[in-house]
Amino acid sequence: AKAAEEKGKEKEKEKARRTDETASSFGTAAEREEMHGKAEAALNSTVIILSGGPYIGDVWSKQKLMREEVMRRFPAVDVVILPQTVLFKELENVEQHAVEMTHPS
Repeated sequence: AKAAEEKGKEKEKEKARRTDETASSFGTAAEREEMHGKAEAALNSTVIILSGGPYIGDVWSKQKLMREEVMRRFPAVDVVILPQTVLFKELENVEQHAVEMTHPS
């Protein structure tokens, strides 16, 4: 049980590190806010298409965080995700990923 608890703590630390790393790769907070403000004004009745390569699964955390941010920022806009690859290293991550990627619209 102690080993499982330690593994859980390590996963949380890694998730926090990846979140910080991803946020900084998209510019400063002020730059991101400015970009989001402009995008929100342009997206009243549009569809966001997120296309690309291998971006669904527990392998590509930066891309997952970007998709989550888009869906959080634009809850009233339809989002279509077109991955080439879906790959999970850990089976238990499949269900959690599906819940996180459920869009409210």
